[in-house]
Amino acid sequence: MTNSLEATADDHNLIGNKKVDKATYKINNQLISKTSSYDNSTHVINWTVTVNASKLPIKEPKFIDAIPRPEIEKYIAGSFKVVKQGSDEGIADEAALDQEKLADKTKPTLSYDFSDQLKEGKISDTYVITYKTVDFNKDYMYCNGSIHFDNTARIEGKAVLDATETDFGKEVTQIQEVRIEAVTKEVSFKGTRVRWRVTVNKDGVRLHNAVIRDCFKDLAGDQQFDASDIKLVMGNRLA
Repeated sequence: MTNSLEATADDHNLIGNKKVDKATYKINNQLISKTSSYDNSTHVINWTVTVNASKLPIKEPKFIDAIPRPEIEKYIAGSFKVVKQGSDEGIADEAALDQEKLADKTKPTLSYDFSDQLKEGKISDTYVITYKTVDFNKDYMYCNGSIHFDNTARIEGKAVLDATETDFGKEVTQIQEVRIEAVTKEVSFKGTRVRWRVTVNKDGVRLHNAVIRDCFKDLAGDQQFDASDIKLVMGNRLA
């Protein structure tokens, strides 16, 4: 919003004008936002959605968040929670979700209608919704690269700032990058020696009959392979 002021004065028939610089006030109407984090040790993605940060009145509000690729990502049962911003006390859990939509095998959806939070038929507070998913399909995990999990959250309802009611729907997409490193390799130099360090299964994926091969057949120049310096360390990386 931008506004300007112009003042006029009449002193001894001398009219002077003075114009004040424009003043601008930015209004950030944020109806929905979403963040995420990834736990490499458990392969769990933590999703956090903030609803109605602007504290606008919303009639018939509904939160909708679908799992777009259930073949590689699934909702963790019991992880859904709704709190009013500024409070740690949960006001809704998984039991408040539409169970039929949650059980949909092709497009499991978290759908919550805020019916237990309505005051005079609407909400006007800010709510924080959290839930967890896990990337369970290991066929996608055996790689050296990144997997992107994109989830879209939506808030819809009726805007009631004036005497009229207007349907609206706003959504936000959060992309969580999961980097998988089945094997990595590093090199360091000390004097005339070249030291190679290979890290296998940094992400803790279950491997069966795992074999690592590292070829030193075509060493450049006068390099020679020193088999006496091979070390295998489990758990902690070699210092």
